[in-house]
Amino acid sequence: MIKYIIFSILFIILVVIFFIAVSDIRFRKIKNVTYTIESEKIKKSIKAVFVSDFHNCGDIGEIVKRIENISPDIVFLGGDLVDRISGCQQGYELANILVQKYNCYFAPGNHEYGLKEPEEVLSNLQKIGVKVLEDKVEKVIINGNKIDICGVYDGVKLSENSMATQLKNVNYNSDKENYRILLAHFPVYAKSYFRYKFDLILSGHEHGGMISLPHKDKGLIGHKGFFPTFSGGEYVKENSVLIVSRGISYPKYNYILPRLFNNPELVVINIKGLNKDNGQNSN
Repeated sequence: MIKYIIFSILFIILVVIFFIAVSDIRFRKIKNVTYTIESEKIKKSIKAVFVSDFHNCGDIGEIVKRIENISPDIVFLGGDLVDRISGCQQGYELANILVQKYNCYFAPGNHEYGLKEPEEVLSNLQKIGVKVLEDKVEKVIINGNKIDICGVYDGVKLSENSMATQLKNVNYNSDKENYRILLAHFPVYAKSYFRYKFDLILSGHEHGGMISLPHKDKGLIGHKGFFPTFSGGEYVKENSVLIVSRGISYPKYNYILPRLFNNPELVVINIKGLNKDNGQNSN
C-alpha cells in the first residue's frame, strides 16, 4: 500500500514536470496580436506597436526584429519595462534601441515605482529620448492626424481618489476633438478610464491571467484574485476601446508558474478612419 502511494505521488510529480516542460516550450513563444480600430477622428491610418510588461528580461533581438518587420508609426511602452528584483539593464537596452528608430511613449507601472530610485529610472529613460508620461499629455501629429497621448501612473500604490485626480488632469489637458490615447498600466481602473471616453486605452499588468481558458479572453489568476475582469484582449464600451496586453515577457522568478494557453505577445494596433480611410498603412 505504501509503495503504491509513493509510486502514485512520483507519477503525479513526473506528469506535472512534463506538463510544465511542454508549456514552457509552447506557451513562452512570443506572438503578434493585431487589433484594428476605426474612428471618425482619423484621416489616414496609423500603425502602432504596444510593448508591455517586459520586466527586464526577454529576447531583445527577436522583439526588435518583430517591430522592424511591422514598421510602426509609433511605439508605446507599457509599464514594468524594468523589474524591481532583476533590475533595469535590459529594459534600458530595449528602450535605447527602439527610441533611435521610433517615437516612443512610456507610462510607468508598479515595478518602476518598486525600485529604490524610481525617479532615476524615469530620468534615464527621458535622457535617451523616451517620452515619459506621468500625469501628462503629449500632443503630436501622426500621418496628418492630431493625437493626444495621455499617461497616468502607479495605480497599485495610489488610492482610487489619486488615480481619479490624474484622470481628471489628463482629461482636462487633452482635446476631445483629437484622437485621445491613454497609457494606464492597471486595467483594474477600466471603468474610470471608460468614464472619460478616451478613444484608445492601453493597459497591461495582469500577464493575461497567467493561465488562460482555451479559446477565451479570460485569465485565471489576477493580481487581486481569480478570474480578473480585464486580463487580456480587447474591451469596447461605446466609442472607447481598451486593449490589455498579456505582456511580452515576465519575470524569471515566475518561471515556476507556467503560462498556459497564454503566450507572451507583441500588440499591433491599426487605427483607421471610419469608412473613409485609404491610408497606405492600413494593411
